[in-house]
Amino acid sequence: MFDYLSSRGVDPARVSSIGHGELKPIADNTTAEGRQLNRRVMLIRTDSGM
Repeated sequence: MFDYLSSRGVDPARVSSIGHGELKPIADNTTAEGRQLNRRVMLIRTDSGM
């Protein structure tokens, strides 16, 4: 996602990327459905005042 945003004109200095890998799953990794749920990208705007 980082590369995609920077290739679309977003200043790389304004983007950060954190990979949690197996440390913070949101579902059980022992099932195919759980592994699918754990493959995700989250975008969080920090300049929107929220």
